Amino acid sequence: MKTHKTHPSSNHPHPDFQFKTKDGKPFDVPVEGSLGLLALGDIGLIAWRQKRRQFKEVLATKTRRHFQNEGL
Repeated sequence: MKTHKTHPSSNHPHPDFQFKTKDGKPFDVPVEGSLGLLALGDIGLIAWRQKRRQFKEVLATKTRRHFQNEGL
């Protein structure tokens, strides 16, 4: 698995990682993680934590909207 980092703006605290498989297909980081990410070491761990953080933010937003619609 090859890693390609995009260069984020200087204001962005965490880099945005884009991974590609050996045959050049994009690899989306799973929320659950993977052994391949673990094998990449710190880069894989950072990418997984970033994906997990994004997932939690989306889930929190959906939960807030749900409770607002329910009137709670």
